[in-house]
Amino acid sequence: MKRVLLSLALLAVAIASGCAAQQGVQTGVGSGWSAPANPAPSPALPTAVYEGKLVTGFETSSFSACGTNERWWLEGNDRPIANFLASRSELYSTTALDDASLFVRVRGTPSATGNFGHGGSYPRRLTVDEVLDVRPYADGDCRRPGA
Repeated sequence: MKRVLLSLALLAVAIASGCAAQQGVQTGVGSGWSAPANPAPSPALPTAVYEGKLVTGFETSSFSACGTNERWWLEGNDRPIANFLASRSELYSTTALDDASLFVRVRGTPSATGNFGHGGSYPRRLTVDEVLDVRPYADGDCRRPGA
């Protein structure tokens, strides 16, 4: 009986230690592809024209507006982007895990903060209403006039 009680006590200590060692939910941008973003609560941003770098590929639709490091999940009326990629097969392979880097200018609405996209690792979703420009991304695109 003493062995059973000792075993149960050790099990309880092990469980309690494991629970205490777990970190709480962190806020901010996720640190890896599988880490949820868990951003601090923030309301939706206004519908406007947003421009920046879009990395798109297998389980990836990562938009970073010019002047920021934050990555948003891009979705919505993105057919012109898909058509552009289809016409430029050297940029993107639909049979491989290659990502394409594009410069895009879109009219859309960023969501309130949350966990969006693959693995919930994006703190906002940019819902595209209209694609205004799409081209291969080049260094300096966000520093050009009008970008």
